[in-house]
Amino acid sequence: MTRQNPHAKAAGAVPNRSTNAGLIEVNIQYRDLEELILDPRNPRQHSQKQINQIADSIREFGFVVPIVIDDQGHVVMGHGRLLAA
Repeated sequence: MTRQNPHAKAAGAVPNRSTNAGLIEVNIQYRDLEELILDPRNPRQHSQKQINQIADSIREFGFVVPIVIDDQGHVVMGHGRLLAA
């Protein structure tokens, strides 16, 4: 007997669009790179080789995953992508 995830959506299920309960609104904005502020305490440090690899990936595939920032323009996720850009 297999257990099913009670939170999994049924195939073909349509989300209730009348409410956004539990959803986070995403606001996509285009910003100049100079406006974004790197966090010096970021625990993930990228070598120059990694930054070059990320830059090559951006050139080949485009900016697939955006850089996430807070209200003040501080980078929350995407330090390596910003350095590569």
